[in-house]
Amino acid sequence: MARRLRLAVVLAVALSRAATAGVFADVPWCGWFYNAVEKMASLEAVQGYADGTFRGPQPLSRDEFALAIMQFRPAATSAMWAALGGYPTAIARVTERQETERLHILALLARHDADLVQLTGRLPFVDARMTGKVNGEATGFTTACGALNDLAARHESDMAALTAGIDRLAGAAAALRPRTKALEEDVAALWKLFGRQAEAAKAVADTLAGGKAAVADLGDGVR
Repeated sequence: MARRLRLAVVLAVALSRAATAGVFADVPWCGWFYNAVEKMASLEAVQGYADGTFRGPQPLSRDEFALAIMQFRPAATSAMWAALGGYPTAIARVTERQETERLHILALLARHDADLVQLTGRLPFVDARMTGKVNGEATGFTTACGALNDLAARHESDMAALTAGIDRLAGAAAALRPRTKALEEDVAALWKLFGRQAEAAKAVADTLAGGKAAVADLGDGVR
């Protein structure tokens, strides 16, 4: 692709508004570059030769490139302002947008100030509630600690009394051991005595039975 045609296409894409102009003699209306060349020529961004030709295939010199750029710049600026409705209109739009943003910022600041005032007014109430809650919890904690200390003291007293009672029971058990042993020995002696008395009673019973038998035999002999 020749440089002149490429430059015409690039410059045409950068512009946003179409314009109408005459066509160079060597630029056919059915050519793919027709609209680009026509637009650039109508904006005086590019110029043809004296014979009315564009000479698209011809290489672009550095001088021609510099001239095209210099001619394109005011044309592009004019096209941009035209798209925005003109310089005053664009400035008015920017100013209006800035004013809208300023008013929005002022509204946000006013809302922030109102929220800050409301928060500042609630701070004493919140502080009082928090202080009362903290003091109440501290008092409750102190009371609980006192009750726990009292319970610990009573527990220590009960433990001391229980220990003393256990010691007394241990002493009584130690004192009962000799008496228990003596009682066991007395019971064993009684069992022995009961055994001897039972044997004596049996001997007496046997003697009486033998006496009764002898008397019965004697009676039979007397008859």
